[in-house]
Amino acid sequence: MGIAHGDVLLLTGGGRKTVAVAHLDESDQAQSGTARLSTIMRRNLHLDINDDVTVTSLGDDVSNGKFIRVLPIDDTVDEVRIDENLFDNYLRPYFAGAFRPVHVGDLFLVTSLVDGDPDVEFVVVETDPKPYCVVGPKTDIFYNGPPMSRQDVL
Repeated sequence: MGIAHGDVLLLTGGGRKTVAVAHLDESDQAQSGTARLSTIMRRNLHLDINDDVTVTSLGDDVSNGKFIRVLPIDDTVDEVRIDENLFDNYLRPYFAGAFRPVHVGDLFLVTSLVDGDPDVEFVVVETDPKPYCVVGPKTDIFYNGPPMSRQDVL
């Protein structure tokens, strides 16, 4: 397939697209032509287990983002928690040094660094460049705006 560990992949299925980083399975259990997707990745593509997905390697030729804009999903965050702590406790640590690819419309789940705080799910509402980019150290992350309803995202 011409895919190397760490390549950024464009995944297409269920009438949707998303991006991911390749983590190659070199075990005896790996099967040619098979891709394993996380629950959130399958949800982003509207796929079930064993559904078909098209995998295209974008290699390392994906632009670093100038900015992204994300919003929390309303059923995962209290109105009280929508402040600077949202960035410091969730977004900054999630993206710090990770060079994560994101696609407009993607959902992603972030675990808080603060014990007892709930996990928060976010949706990517805008990227520059469009429709996907890699979030690097120079990417501005905006999170202004009201939380989005899960029904509006799906």
